[in-house]
Amino acid sequence: MDSSILVIALIIFIVIAVVKALFHSPETKGQLGEDEVARIIYRASRKGFYGKLLQNVYIPKANGGTTEIDILFVSVKGIVVFEVKNYAGYIFGSSDRKEWTVTLYAGKTWYGGKEVEKYHFYNPIWQNRGHISNLNRILKYKVPLFSAVVFSDRSELKNVEYDPGDCEIMHTSGVNGYLANMRRYMDDALSEEEVDSFYEKLLPYTTVTRQEKEDHVNRILYEQQNMPKCPYCGNNLVIRTARSGPRTGKQFYGCSNYPKCHYHQNILSFRKNQ
Repeated sequence: MDSSILVIALIIFIVIAVVKALFHSPETKGQLGEDEVARIIYRASRKGFYGKLLQNVYIPKANGGTTEIDILFVSVKGIVVFEVKNYAGYIFGSSDRKEWTVTLYAGKTWYGGKEVEKYHFYNPIWQNRGHISNLNRILKYKVPLFSAVVFSDRSELKNVEYDPGDCEIMHTSGVNGYLANMRRYMDDALSEEEVDSFYEKLLPYTTVTRQEKEDHVNRILYEQQNMPKCPYCGNNLVIRTARSGPRTGKQFYGCSNYPKCHYHQNILSFRKNQ
């Protein structure tokens, strides 16, 4: 065979391998899932549900760094914060647990049994709570904020417990129905002019440099590895926001094992003692 043909064939093989690797990377899969949800929201906004769409919104956090919101839908009903999880497999989790689990079928063992792989991910309800807390601080205006967690249609919610009043959890195929119910049954909270104003205020947070994105990822990894521990039960402490009382809106460290463990500590005083 001509050497030039072999070279061309080798180049084609390498290109195909690189494309397949990129397509199957977690980052690419996640972005594909977000883009599908964004298309559904966009179509809803074109059918009489006035609103504007923002993707990959990097909101500054009170303690430094940023928090990345997958999708924001700024609408006349309020602002919907979408956290998208493009996983395939069985999903297990509850609103009071720090980590959720996705279980994937990984073929058969040598003796014919089922082989599964388990992966853990941060509680998406807590994730959205953090997003909403930081949004409230940035907006400085009383606007309804709704939490929505979207899982891929390739997943199955096997044992997921949560309070629908705190967050809505759905599959990608359920997003259109969720938005239709909002449009049909909820009163308008914002005028079209206010929607445009909030959109313009949040739009700059979608424009970040590659270095800022890398800093965001590195800070998340650092925080995961250096999260302070509860002195009572040994679980990680997580940053929460007071919802009532004289410290409403203030952040503090609370045990991730709540409500089994009620330990909490002021962030500043905790850091001074370290």
